[in-house]
Amino acid sequence: MTACTNARVDRPVVGFRAWAVNWYGATAPSLMATTVNVAWDPTGVNEALCLFEATPPPALRAWGRHILGLPAEPAPRHAAPAANCMCGLYAYDSLESARAYACSAQWEFAWRPGPNNLMVLGAVLVWGEGARPVRIGDTTHDTGPTLRYRSPFARVLALLGPEREDDAAYEVGAALGLPVLPARGLEPYAREHGTQLRAEEVGR
Repeated sequence: MTACTNARVDRPVVGFRAWAVNWYGATAPSLMATTVNVAWDPTGVNEALCLFEATPPPALRAWGRHILGLPAEPAPRHAAPAANCMCGLYAYDSLESARAYACSAQWEFAWRPGPNNLMVLGAVLVWGEGARPVRIGDTTHDTGPTLRYRSPFARVLALLGPEREDDAAYEVGAALGLPVLPARGLEPYAREHGTQLRAEEVGR
């Protein structure tokens, strides 16, 4: 269950999320968003765009407007993340919540440590800018109440290294130049870069 709220935060916070790993068609694996076909930049700044405005394709929209004698299409309706949309770069407030999401039954190939793991977990720094704050929603997992962020900007901090040393995360981290840390060290490492919020600290 997820509730949309008007809560927002104007300072950098740390979050935790999952990525699907794409091993194909490149010299290094890609960190892919789990619900849309978008790759994250593993070492740079990622900026959210509203993909819900992308249909029909921009070229087809432009051609249609030309045929109808309409002026060129204006800029996108809104910058991500918008209050009345689902766009943004997503993360949870804790590693436990991100792990519950990645292990849930909604995934045919859920997160399972080992060499054939198709997902990796990790920590991110998320932040806003001006009229584009980090937006906060609350949700409930088996782990209890948690916060879910939608941010305009994010940077990958580190990946989770499961106890199994043959897990795919170690190979992915080495290929992408990302630290790979055990569960007990990932959240403290993330807090060196930003604030870690908890559900009980955010007013509704």
